Amino acid sequence: AAAKAWELHLQREDSKVLENFMGQVKSRVQCPTPGCGRVSTTFDPFMYLSVPIPGATDRTLTVTFVPANSKERMKNVTVTLSKTASIAALQKKLVS
Repeated sequence: AAAKAWELHLQREDSKVLENFMGQVKSRVQCPTPGCGRVSTTFDPFMYLSVPIPGATDRTLTVTFVPANSKERMKNVTVTLSKTASIAALQKKLVS
């Protein structure tokens, strides 16, 4: 059944994009009533599927610290913070 549904879809639309980036999703619905036994199976084309891509939760920043006292020298400080960290979290990290 899947091959037939895909063949019918290709008759309507056929391209290199379709060949490389499309597929089919099988949906099956079964009647919940005891003794009914009715089942519906469909094959629907899809263009893309969402797939979560894991990413880093932290980021490393290099901050140039400029002291208020002009006699002290500036210095670069490297800190690692959560990507969702606030300025207050950065300040706390710099003090520690």
